[in-house]
Amino acid sequence: MTDPNPFLITTETPSGSTTPGISIVAEQQSSPQRFTIVSDKLTIINQALTNTSNNTVSVPDDGSDEWRVASSAYEEWVPVLLYRHDWKFGTRFQTLSRVGNSQYPGFSDVYEKPGDCLYLQNVYRADLAAMVLPALAYGMPDDDTRPPDLEYRLVQDQIHCVGPLGVIAIYTPFPVGSQPWSVGFVASLRKFIEAGCLRGLNEDFAEATARMKEAEQAFELATSRSDGEEPRRVMFRSSILERRRRRQSGYWP
Repeated sequence: MTDPNPFLITTETPSGSTTPGISIVAEQQSSPQRFTIVSDKLTIINQALTNTSNNTVSVPDDGSDEWRVASSAYEEWVPVLLYRHDWKFGTRFQTLSRVGNSQYPGFSDVYEKPGDCLYLQNVYRADLAAMVLPALAYGMPDDDTRPPDLEYRLVQDQIHCVGPLGVIAIYTPFPVGSQPWSVGFVASLRKFIEAGCLRGLNEDFAEATARMKEAEQAFELATSRSDGEEPRRVMFRSSILERRRRRQSGYWP
């Protein structure tokens, strides 16, 4: 019998707050269970306020200076940090809608970017991607199993390309509500907010500058760990070695 509720959700509420904090989501269908952190704005802001020796807030938009300064930093840095890196938790696929013929020289089709697109990572043709084999042979480089490269141009948020049978976009969307962010992303975001609090509330500009450097270091670590979840890429590709591997695996180029 299938469990009608595939998730277990537990919510931690900050002390003195009526707003739920961080929700821990466990996927029952995975083995073992995989946990993600669904980040709450109020929780992150209160953590930053506590770390900078400022009073916390009980509810959002309470009119206090603490909320005004910390919320401003939050709203500033969330889209910036999402824009600065292709985060795995913030990546989506979407089949695009064709809107007409292209007048750009060399291209025939125009597609509309996703309405919630913050940063366009890549675009590829759906028909050619369907022809890519999952694995050609043992030891084949990962370049051979990626979506085929597609030449395109962006003009007024429209994609001009040659894709008569449809294209698919890989993109980073604008944040909406609580997000399943990684631990490293939340840690770096919190430090950026702390820097804003130190500048706007504590008026300690020297400490704010130092905290900003810590935030950048935390961001670099978070991006490095995020990228480290993918297979390592070799610095040099030997065509002779690749041919030998293919022949040893029974595949003759």
